Amino acid sequence: MRLAGKVAVVTGATSGIGRAIATVFAREGAMIVASGRSMERGNAVVEEIRKAGGAASFVRADLANPEDVQALIEAASRIYGKLNILVNDGGYFSLSNYQPVVDTPVDEWDKTLAVNLRAAFVACKHAIPPMIAQGGGSIVNVSSIGGLIAFPRFAAYVASKGGLQQLTKSIALDYGRHNIRANLVCPGAIETPGNDPFIEAFYASREEYVRANSSMTPLGRMGRPEDIAYAALYLASDESAYVTGACIVVDGGRIIGG
Repeated sequence: MRLAGKVAVVTGATSGIGRAIATVFAREGAMIVASGRSMERGNAVVEEIRKAGGAASFVRADLANPEDVQALIEAASRIYGKLNILVNDGGYFSLSNYQPVVDTPVDEWDKTLAVNLRAAFVACKHAIPPMIAQGGGSIVNVSSIGGLIAFPRFAAYVASKGGLQQLTKSIALDYGRHNIRANLVCPGAIETPGNDPFIEAFYASREEYVRANSSMTPLGRMGRPEDIAYAALYLASDESAYVTGACIVVDGGRIIGG
């Protein structure tokens, strides 16, 4: 098992990409501290992992609340005695922040950056000291190709994801000497429940949405949550021991076409 004996905190673990990461990591031997806002969905993830023979606990946290984020990180050491891996996957996007700058409400800008960027900063701030104390660790931040290229009407979202890119590189530079690695996974269009409001607002059907996004990729399909989970697994494992400050783009080749 590639993560045997390691403890991993995974934010946004109650659905989509985060859930896939939590279940794949558990299958590879990690003890999981899964987090999200929904107790019901969080307990369902934990039950799934335990039924498969893995170890997992759920800690409810609202990523917009720094105190919740700190408590989540501290829970890992309290429950399992250590923290080896931090995956910052939790994110926020809504139709309210699907706007160009002039039309973006200030409260939506603030919430987007709070959840997508500040929460990762707070989680890293509190995860790094115990990682240093135990001799190292791996931080995997789930960004987006929206942090590499811009999209129309996504001002707040792409700003938050671009900031996450730079935060990750800063951590890699400052803490590499402590054997702490920080890397990014940058997904393209992934089929997750989080897309539902966007689909309902702008597409006649889910099938139309899938066709439209699939046509933009050389591989001819949308991504699956597991596609991101396996990239995160590589970055979390010792197989990537000489990789830090890097970004693995998992987008079916979408951005290479411009």
